Amino acid sequence: MQASDDLGITPEVLRNVLVASVPADADWADEAPAMFDRLLPAPTSEASEAIEPRDVGAVRDEVSLYTTEEALEAYAALLRSGRTDDMDVVRREALETRLAAEIAADTLGVLQSRIAALAEDVREAEKGLAETKEQLEQVQSRGLFGSFRPFLDELGFGFGWASLYFSVMLSWWKGQTIGKRLLRIRVMRLDGEPITWWVGFERAGGYAAGLATGLLGFAQIYWDANRQAIHDRIVGTVVALDPPEKVLDWESAL
Repeated sequence: MQASDDLGITPEVLRNVLVASVPADADWADEAPAMFDRLLPAPTSEASEAIEPRDVGAVRDEVSLYTTEEALEAYAALLRSGRTDDMDVVRREALETRLAAEIAADTLGVLQSRIAALAEDVREAEKGLAETKEQLEQVQSRGLFGSFRPFLDELGFGFGWASLYFSVMLSWWKGQTIGKRLLRIRVMRLDGEPITWWVGFERAGGYAAGLATGLLGFAQIYWDANRQAIHDRIVGTVVALDPPEKVLDWESAL
């Protein structure tokens, strides 16, 4: 190679000289061209050494006119050929840039379509939830009874405990509750029989009648001859002052 440089000859001319100098009767004469090809650098054309910018622009303009299918076919053919010339490299880079943009656009379009579909699903779900909520509110507020339903529920719960309290206390303390004992009054039956738990339960149930009459059932003690409220008249009881305790040895008290 140094001798070819000194003589001013190209590697191709040097190769031809070396091949011509091989003896024809040598055993390795047939393999000589391949050996020289491996030892000497491959010849390069002058056209490949100088690529003009306008050539690069022309390749890019040509690739830009391809459809996606044509660009894929051209890129696959270029890879199969295995060519590495400068113009082939320029064409491959132009095709890669074009295909990358196409693939990115397709992927972005798919993502946008998916996002739009999910947004539509969310809107439909919110619409269905709003309709269900509206129907539930209509059912709960239907009629006057619906407005008072929470109050009636609480009233029924409290009335149940109150009935249990009066039933137990009146039968246990013989016609008295805690409040009646403090006021020194007592519930007494008109027939003189003791207050049982059933009588106490019936009398407590009569409170509902007093509420149903707009509390007039409780106020009727002011005009009733026996000062009986409606719950007393139901079970035949009356509220009276608790009599004083009997003095067994009354003579000693004189």
